[in-house]
Amino acid sequence: MVEKMEHTGEIEPPHWFYYLTEPHRAMAEHIGFASSKKLLTMQHAGGGDGRHVLVLPGLMADDRSTRALRGVLKEAGYQAHGWKLGVNVGPTNGILSGIQGRVDDLVARSGRPISVIGWSLGGLLAREVAKLRPEDVDRVITLGSPLNMSHRSQSRASAAYEMFASRHLPDYAFEAWVAARKDGLAQPLTSIYSRADGIVHWQSCLVEPGPMSENVEVRGSHCGLGANVAAAHVVLDRLAEPLDDWKPFRPRRAYRSAFPGSPLAAAG
Repeated sequence: MVEKMEHTGEIEPPHWFYYLTEPHRAMAEHIGFASSKKLLTMQHAGGGDGRHVLVLPGLMADDRSTRALRGVLKEAGYQAHGWKLGVNVGPTNGILSGIQGRVDDLVARSGRPISVIGWSLGGLLAREVAKLRPEDVDRVITLGSPLNMSHRSQSRASAAYEMFASRHLPDYAFEAWVAARKDGLAQPLTSIYSRADGIVHWQSCLVEPGPMSENVEVRGSHCGLGANVAAAHVVLDRLAEPLDDWKPFRPRRAYRSAFPGSPLAAAG
């Protein structure tokens, strides 16, 4: 359920079967999400207390991709916001300054720090803005984000990412980001991942577990993580976790079978 770091030196891309079946599995997750989100939000209702949450999309995606997740957050009482920066092409000056501008705006509205959720590449950007603005970001949650990526082959999206490399800031070249993965956050960090991810190798998503960092495994595709019932359960649980008494994720009994490694999942 909560994965420990594995230093295997793995540099292979995700299995081809997972890659080829991504569209079908993601569609099934979206369908299941639509039928389950009402129950999900009822179980977490009122936890948001109007708090602001910024949700960042993945590579080559925009705010439309995070609409389902933001909808559930809103129903649970959060003020969930898209980044309003168009398509995510990576760490350009416009995107990095734009994210910080969104943080400024949301902090000014609420008068308190916000939470940031990032999907895939959006998770790398979420971690970065948390480093740059530690006083304004209270926690980071990532979905299928290669936070511990060590080699380009660990992601099948690397070629698409490199298409925009000339526009990326020099401080965020691939090698610099690989080095930066060793820098921990002052805020709580939860990395949600799937071993069946067809885009990003699951081991590249693992962060070093610590007093304020954790890895949580769910079942699902990469492209469906934003509409994955188990992932949404983790997100809502982590957003509600008090910062002054932060503890690692443990699923509610009704959801334990959805998390590999839990007793009910093992029994099933």
